[in-house]
Amino acid sequence: MIPNDDEVRYKNIINLLKQMPKVSAPPNFESDLMRRINIGNFNDTYKIKWWDRFLFPTRIIAATTLAISIVAVFYVLNDNSVDKENPFLLKPPIRKSVLQSQNKQLHLSKTPEYAEASINGSFKINKEGLNFLHIRLNEAEKAKITRLKEQIRAYFNENR
Repeated sequence: MIPNDDEVRYKNIINLLKQMPKVSAPPNFESDLMRRINIGNFNDTYKIKWWDRFLFPTRIIAATTLAISIVAVFYVLNDNSVDKENPFLLKPPIRKSVLQSQNKQLHLSKTPEYAEASINGSFKINKEGLNFLHIRLNEAEKAKITRLKEQIRAYFNENR
């Protein structure tokens, strides 16, 4: 006979098992065993507890998946928990300095000021309702700004 790989590998274990003493079974062991199997009274000794059924690996995976999906659904669908205001629909807050300057202007003059923000001078914008800081310039600053405007116009006229 050709030796099998397992026979060569486990030669020591096989020799130890052959040296073990023989155990004799009680008389009618096989018939008693078959009778007990056929009757089926072994359920009492191997009764499965309810937590064993719940902690079975396939049920743990299913329960975990269900719990995670429920949490995800509530997280996605629960959009009403925090009332978020759309920042594009809110009116911007008016600074105190603008409110004070508007109140002063209302008391000082009732004539509206117009800013020339136009293309080809076709329309004008009323400054009264705008929310910006009014900068008061002295004569020297106005002259400097006028010179800069003239330089910019000259530059663009030259490049045409």
